[in-house]
Amino acid sequence: VSTDLNRFTTSINTFRDKYFQIPGDMTNATSFWGDQATGTESCASVATPDGTPGTCNGNGDGLVNVGPEGHRMFQQLAFAGLIEGSYTGYSSGGTGCGGVCDSTAGVNVPRSRFGNGGFNVVRTGQDPVGDVAVNFTGILTGNFNVFILGTKQVNFYYSEPIMKAEEMWNIDTKMDDGRPQSGKVYALKTQMPNCVTTNVDATAAYALTVSTTGCTLLMKW
Repeated sequence: VSTDLNRFTTSINTFRDKYFQIPGDMTNATSFWGDQATGTESCASVATPDGTPGTCNGNGDGLVNVGPEGHRMFQQLAFAGLIEGSYTGYSSGGTGCGGVCDSTAGVNVPRSRFGNGGFNVVRTGQDPVGDVAVNFTGILTGNFNVFILGTKQVNFYYSEPIMKAEEMWNIDTKMDDGRPQSGKVYALKTQMPNCVTTNVDATAAYALTVSTTGCTLLMKW
């Protein structure tokens, strides 16, 4: 997990150095890879050659918005040869987020080598996991992009718990500060009692004695 997250972060930084924008949010992506004429989030334009499969431009606000931009981020990183795999750039066709959020690992988002999971990317201020926006309060202020690693939620993101508290603590300790409600790696504060001990940011700890799966991983980037 830590290797994958570091690889994604490095790939995004390399992409930004090369194209001067963030993948998915890039305003001139179709100039490089053509526009996307198929899929639930197509952006076909007679003025732009169709790509195979092509992509769509983002809004250039410096954040990867939930749904289309998140799917296109992984697609454009693959187009640039910075991550392995091939990604459609659009929704898998579910009903979540009005039909634009549904993810399928290996199809429009990367598959995790840990468990039966997948990676998504969203930003603070949006609410793709039902309670993520609430959990940003007090942890991350302002606007940030965030990776989410979880198992599949029906017609939605990979946002359900994927690991035990001890496993989450191990990753957090290696990559950050070992605390679930501070730093760049953290868990949802509402995942009590199987992941965190309390929803109070200052005193929250991982519920290390719990042996059931209860944690969804989030990482600021």
